[in-house]
Amino acid sequence: MTSFSLPPRGPGGRRDLDELIEQLRGVNERLEKEVKQAEQEAERADAERAEAARRGELGPDWQTVQRRIDSGRTTVAAVFSGEDTSPEAKRLRKQVEENLGRLRNDWEAQRRTGSQTTPLDEMDELRRTSPRFP
Repeated sequence: MTSFSLPPRGPGGRRDLDELIEQLRGVNERLEKEVKQAEQEAERADAERAEAARRGELGPDWQTVQRRIDSGRTTVAAVFSGEDTSPEAKRLRKQVEENLGRLRNDWEAQRRTGSQTTPLDEMDELRRTSPRFP
């Protein structure tokens, strides 16, 4: 069994390690707060979407799907993963695919004109700089 000891206090020693640990704790606390805020925002946005769907503001397919969500027969994740094979869910998936296709076309047009950085540029940069992205 290998043992190790903490470095002594002093320059480059234990005090530096203690400071680093405190900095990491602070970073971790900030990240946890940001994650919680993002989760709360996602919940709020989903609740707003659900209310709009119930009122029929998102169209008849969303209204029908929302009734099924409310009764526990499906979920938003099931709709968009393809697990929900109802005609309404299929139409919603098709609509999302079309919308994403239009968005991608818009980004590609922006990229060609060089008018602004697009999410496509950001994804390319991630692929170039991160070993986690193929």
